[in-house]
Order: sequence, then structure tokens, then C-alpha cells
Amino acid sequence: MKLDIEFAADQLRQLPSTNGFARAQLRLKKRQDFVVDFVGTAGARLLWYQSRNPGCVEARPCLVIGRPGNAILVGRHRHRHVVDGDAPQHLVSDLVGAGAAALMPLFKQLEAHVLAASRLHGDDTTVPVLAKGKTDTSRLWTYVRDDRPFGGADPPAAVFYYSRDRRGEHPAAHLAGWSGILQADAFGGYGDLYTAARQPAPILEASCWAHSRRKVFELADVEAAARKKAHGEKPNLVYPLAVEAVKRIDALFDIERAINGLSPGQRHAVRQERSAPLVTELERWMIETRDKLSRGHDLTKAFNYMLRRWSSFTRFLDDGRICLSNNAAERALRGIVLEAGSSSSLTLST
Repeated sequence: MKLDIEFAADQLRQLPSTNGFARAQLRLKKRQDFVVDFVGTAGARLLWYQSRNPGCVEARPCLVIGRPGNAILVGRHRHRHVVDGDAPQHLVSDLVGAGAAALMPLFKQLEAHVLAASRLHGDDTTVPVLAKGKTDTSRLWTYVRDDRPFGGADPPAAVFYYSRDRRGEHPAAHLAGWSGILQADAFGGYGDLYTAARQPAPILEASCWAHSRRKVFELADVEAAARKKAHGEKPNLVYPLAVEAVKRIDALFDIERAINGLSPGQRHAVRQERSAPLVTELERWMIETRDKLSRGHDLTKAFNYMLRRWSSFTRFLDDGRICLSNNAAERALRGIVLEAGSSSSLTLST
């Protein structure tokens, strides 16, 4: 069954913002059986349907609020919400797809707002997808605009894209026409974005210190090693040099907490005065320490991860807009990861 989606220009209008995000109201109609009303926010997750069937006496919250928000499979919606039996599963599935189509103009507005930023956070995560006789692993990508750390007045926002794999062509398509600073991990698929020949201009890479700290912290986590030992498991090796590295990185984060929300100029001035000497000394210490370790040592690998990308790790010293971490993107994906874990699989499609 194919839904007839009617749009009127006056039905897609800006309403007062909520938590800094735009709101819009849309109306979706099916010719015979259902009248469906949408009220969308940045989460775009509320749909009510009212059946024209005389046997259905009440409107029920359905589909868009539960499908992505609570990771409820479409088949379960039919039993959870459509108890009067007047909506077959294929129609419920059609309504979910129609909901996405109806909310696309709102998504485009949100996308334009995000890509108007000069600095973005980017990340991706795996999502299980139902396929015939199996479960495939696909990807969900996010790009986050958040100017609050450097005193920006524009509202934060995030956009998400789905793909069946993790090839580099996907971020290239997502960010086609955009240039600026991308805060992300060292995923090789981003490589073409940073080339000098890229049009309209190369994107500047800003690496995540929290990600690199995590690699070192795993080798310095005394508490985790003690817990494993108490449970009779083989504990992780803990290296005093890793503990020292974590302390040196944490000193940079302490400075960042003190300048959060200040203007780019103020952040730059503090970083040049306080952070730059620490970063210079950290580089010298890591090189000196690494050269005393074997090539296959875990700490050598953790140090090389940073040293081979040192220019992108130190870019924050020269630009007050850059954050020390990519936590904004990781937070945006956290709900997706929890949803994927709460359901056997997500019924996503391209």
C-alpha cells in the first residue's frame, strides 16, 4: 500500500525553538484509512494516527516515537499500539517510511544548519540490520555542530546518515561542498578529505586527545587490573610509564576545563601560555621513552599513534575553536549504541 503524502507550503513552518532546535509541524494523509499527524523537533519522533475505521475509537501514539527512540521493531509496534487490528504490518512499515519522508524537509533544515559551521565533530558506529536469514552490520555516521565551548551563540545540532558499509566514499559524500575543521578519530576513510587537492578546499584534521588518552589509560588502569585479579581473571599489565603519560595528558584537560566557554581569542592566549609548553615537553618525553622500548611494546604503539599525527593533535594550540576531544560526537552516538544493544536488530534501510 502506497501512501499519498500531501505537503502544503504553509504546513511546513518554523515554530518557537525548543532547547535551541527548530521545530516544525507537518501533516500526512492517506486517502482511505488513516489520518496521520506529525509534530517534529530535532528528535523528530512523534506520530499519532487515527483510523477512519468505525471499530477504532481512539488515536494511539505510534511508530516514530518508538521505532527509533526506543529501538522497537516494527512488528512489535503492531502488537503494542495497533490493538484493534485495523493496521496490517505492511501498512505500519509504510507509515514508518512515510514518516521519514514527511520529516525530510526538517532534516534538510537541520543539515544546512550543521554544515554552516566552520568546525564539526564527526564519528560513526556499527548498527545491526535485519537481512534475509541473517543480521548485517552497517554504519551510522554523525556530524555535530557545537560552538558552545568557544562561546558561540548558535544552537548545537547533530545530523545522522546511514550506510551499509564503512567505505570512505560515505563521509566524502556527506561533506561534499563543506570545508573547515573536522574533529574525528584516525579513521583512514577520512583521508581524502584532508588532501590538498580536495575541492572546494581541504578539510583540516583535529585529532582527539581523549581517544589517544584512552589507548594509554588501558595500560595504566590499576583498578581494572585489580578487579580482574579479584575475579580470578588474568589482569592487564600496568606500566608506570603509562601512568605518567596519563598524568601529563590530564594536565592539558585541566587547562581546558578552565577555559571552556571563553572566546576563541581568550582560549588561544591561555593555550599558548600554559598548554604549549606542556605539549612540547610531552612530545620530547614520549619520543625519549618510546626509543627505550621495544617496537612491539603496547606503550610504543600508543605513543606512535599520537606522534605520527602530531600536527593534527597540536592544531588546537593555534585555533581557539578546536576542542581537545571529540566527545561531542561520541555523546551523539551513545543513544544509538544503547538502542542497538536493547534490540535484537534494527530494521534500518537505505
